[in-house]
Amino acid sequence: SVDYIATGTATAGNVTATATFSMVYS
Repeated sequence: SVDYIATGTATAGNVTATATFSMVYS
C-alpha cells in the first residue's frame, strides 16, 4: 500500500513498523 509506505516514511519515530513492513513486503 502506497499510503502505508508514505506514513512510515513521514513518521521517523516509527522504526519498528518500518522494519516490520520491510520484512513483510519482501
